[in-house]
Amino acid sequence: MRTDRYRFTAWVDRRNPTDEPFAVEVYDHERDPHELTNLAALPEHRVLVAKLRAQWLAGSKLSF
Repeated sequence: MRTDRYRFTAWVDRRNPTDEPFAVEVYDHERDPHELTNLAALPEHRVLVAKLRAQWLAGSKLSF
């Protein structure tokens, strides 16, 4: 999923989907256009990741 600023990717196992993705990527295209730093791995971005994940789930067509 893309917003004006971020790219959010949630990796899920489609053979056995769960509420939790097994990996998440978040990149800030304003500060990191080459996607070198995954913000999802940094504790200080927990709130941002949660907001993006909620937005993704609200628009997701995957059934968990």
